[in-house]
Amino acid sequence: MKNEFLANMKQARGFKLWEQMFAQYPPAEIQADFMWSDQHFGHKNIIRYSDRPFADLDEMRETMISNYNRVVQGGSCVWVGDVAFLPDSEANEILHRCMGRKILIIGNHDLHKKKGLKKLHFDEIYAMAHMGSYTFTHYPMQGLPAINIHGHEHVNGNETLVSDFHINVNVEFINYTPIEVPK
Repeated sequence: MKNEFLANMKQARGFKLWEQMFAQYPPAEIQADFMWSDQHFGHKNIIRYSDRPFADLDEMRETMISNYNRVVQGGSCVWVGDVAFLPDSEANEILHRCMGRKILIIGNHDLHKKKGLKKLHFDEIYAMAHMGSYTFTHYPMQGLPAINIHGHEHVNGNETLVSDFHINVNVEFINYTPIEVPK
């Protein structure tokens, strides 16, 4: 899977950093109950960019935290990248308010430019992960021998991979609420 991952990532900005992330946070088999992606906590422009139904960042944050805790409770959730556009300490305040076990699949906005991964408080962190017949990556991937659960693509019409082999769990497609991982 490493070759497929890196081949897909060659087009991504900061390819060398992604190579490092893959080495530091190698793939693993995981267990999780729920999944969601692209929360973009603290990202003011995402409300307008993706036509999110919130008046401001406070409403977006509080709605998503409430939705998360109502669904996940004491279970586990895969966060498929792009958690926050905030200083690490502020992002961690949000994470501490979210119940259950949290697993991060690294997204492009979870990285500091040239410094590597933000210091976010997750129970597990991976560049990619597997669960049965599913592979979790932030970017949509082609050529994987599994169904690709991903985020990264937003509702603004830029979705490039829509197929029976891809499930986009960007919050904009799932009512800003984690959904169950298919069994």
